[in-house]
Formats: sequence, structure tokens, C-alpha cells
Amino acid sequence: RIKSAGARARAYISYAGLADEDDKAGASGSKKKKTSSSSTSNTGNNDGSGKRSIDNLLDPKLDLHSPEVKFGRLLGGTDQRSRHNAVKMLREYLRARSDISTGSGLSELDLLKLWKGLWYTLYMADKMPVQDKLSKILAELMWCLAGTEEEDEYAGQVYSQMTDDGEDGVDGLVYEDGDGDTMEIIEMEEGSDEENEENGMDGVEDATDEDSVEGVEENEEEQDDEQRIKDMNEAHCRGAHLVSLYISTFLRTVRREWGNVDKHRVDKFYTAVRFMVSEAYKYMSKRHWNIGVVRLFNDVLYEEGLSAETPGL
Repeated sequence: RIKSAGARARAYISYAGLADEDDKAGASGSKKKKTSSSSTSNTGNNDGSGKRSIDNLLDPKLDLHSPEVKFGRLLGGTDQRSRHNAVKMLREYLRARSDISTGSGLSELDLLKLWKGLWYTLYMADKMPVQDKLSKILAELMWCLAGTEEEDEYAGQVYSQMTDDGEDGVDGLVYEDGDGDTMEIIEMEEGSDEENEENGMDGVEDATDEDSVEGVEENEEEQDDEQRIKDMNEAHCRGAHLVSLYISTFLRTVRREWGNVDKHRVDKFYTAVRFMVSEAYKYMSKRHWNIGVVRLFNDVLYEEGLSAETPGL
């Protein structure tokens, strides 16, 4: 018999298949036996071809596209225990995929596919304790992609150097002399009119033509699209950059699917966002607030969350 709200919450979590060691330790002895007996019977039914098939789906040596699609079937299934077991198995899968020595890495596109399935897993989660537990597990998955402190410190230094190099250009600098007068330094663009005339180039005349301008813009857009596709398919190994991609793809998925969230489910997705942001700050704290890691996470939270125009979010 359930005698307290905490026991009821643990019962919901255990029934949903999300119980960990702490939850099992807090449950009563009789509930433990009942849960263990039922789980034993379920695992007994899954032994053989069913269990082997799931293990094969999560083999890190397989092609990325195959497991991602089959993962989506597990995460979007109708049975909540199957969905939550797949979420638990993601821990080892992500560690193996992101490992530098044995894994093939994870790309941005792979994480977007993964979050598509995780979104529907959370969408179909019922009861508040189960929703909170699942949101916490999804946020803590970023630690499966984390690198060592030395690796993240080096990644932070590289990112800081990249951002500093982008901001330290000559164009736009303001010089102030001793008298308080200011002068803005503007860098001349390459290929000026005088240089084009000296080299016998007709770039100025071509630029004034509307058709050629449209053609140049289309070519630039095509090049940007090709570069974007290349970046999305580039595989990354463990480290702060991959963790930031995990957070970025989560926020992008929330913005994409936010219009389909009804009033009955909006609270659990707010909770998921809070857990994710909280875990991001914990990650920065564990890395001793490295300035490069803080900049990286700050840019992700700003670009994908704060500056994005999503009504209601």
C-alpha cells in the first residue's frame, strides 16, 4: 500500500522503467521484490532474438544512418518501458560513438535525428514524476559526450582564439588620441576600382549589371548551402564542442516542434528546458568556468534560445 507522495512517485518511475539505484533503494522491500520479479519475467521474454536484435541496433560499429532510424522506432514506440529502456541504453551508445579511439563520431545531423525520437519519448511520457525523471536523464546524457578537463581546456582555448581573431580585425577599430579626438579605421576592400582599372578587369561594370548580381547572389547562396550541409555531416568526437551541439540541437528541436505542443504538455517541456540549461551550467562549473567553454555555451544559448523568435517559448 502506498502511504506517501514520495512512495507514489517512486512507484510511477519504477512502473515506467526509469528507476535507477537511488530510486530502488528508496522503495519498500515488497515493492522491490515485485518489481524485480516482473522485470525478470520481462527480460526472460526478451531473451534470445529480441534482446540480440536490440543489441545489434546499438552496435557502435554499424553505419550511423541505420541505428539512428531504428533508434527512432524504439523511442517513438507505443510501449513506455521499451522507450525508456532505449533511453537508458543511449548512455553506452553515445559514449562508444563519441570515443576518440573506437567511435566514428557524431554529427549535427545525427543529433537532430536522435532528438526527433527523444522529443516524442518525452511527448508521450505520462505522470509528473516520470516526466521529471525522464527530463533529468535526457539532460544528463550530455555527460556521455563530455571530454576530459584537459581536452575541454584545450577546446576552450581554441574557441577563444577563433572568436578573438574574428573580433580583432582592423575594420571598425576606433583610435583615440591624447586630446580625446577619435578616428575610426576603415579597411579598404580588396579589388578596388583603381586596382581593377590597372589590371584591366571589368569587375565594376559586371557588378552594375542586375543579371550578373543576381547570379553572384545565387552562387553565394548555393555555396553557403553546400558548406552548411558539409558542416552538418561532419563527425565530432567527445568534448565541449560536441556537448554544445547536443544542447544546440535540443533547443532547435524545441523551437521546431513548439507549435505542436498543446496546453496539457507545455509544462513538461518547460521542465525539460530548465533541466538542460541547469546541466549546462553544471558542465561549465565542472570545467572551472573556462572562458572558452563559457563563450561556447553562451553563444549556443543565445543563438538557439534567447535570440530565436519562437512565440510562447
